[in-house]
Amino acid sequence: MPYAIKKPHPTLPNVKVWHTWDPDGDGYECIRKFPDEAKANAWIAEYHPDKGCEVIEIGFEIMQDDQTVLEAYNNSISSETSAGLMTLSNRDTCTEKGPLRHFTVNGELD
Repeated sequence: MPYAIKKPHPTLPNVKVWHTWDPDGDGYECIRKFPDEAKANAWIAEYHPDKGCEVIEIGFEIMQDDQTVLEAYNNSISSETSAGLMTLSNRDTCTEKGPLRHFTVNGELD
């Protein structure tokens, strides 16, 4: 089963926010899945170590399996892709490439 990341909302008590991305820039934001818990924890340690993140085991989406989660993960950490960096609002001008660092598609929830 894959893993996902949540963190506390910055202004709403008892609310947590999923780590989401838009891998193809079509405006549909989805929960980012990690193939194992260690990779999720490593991402938190590198990009959001002080945000109170937690790793949660979640299920697959329809037509998803370990291989599709791994392929998406590999794309999200590639230095040669804009997957997760390109959004519906910036896809015509986005030249940024590299690993997905943001917690949500349209910016951080600090």
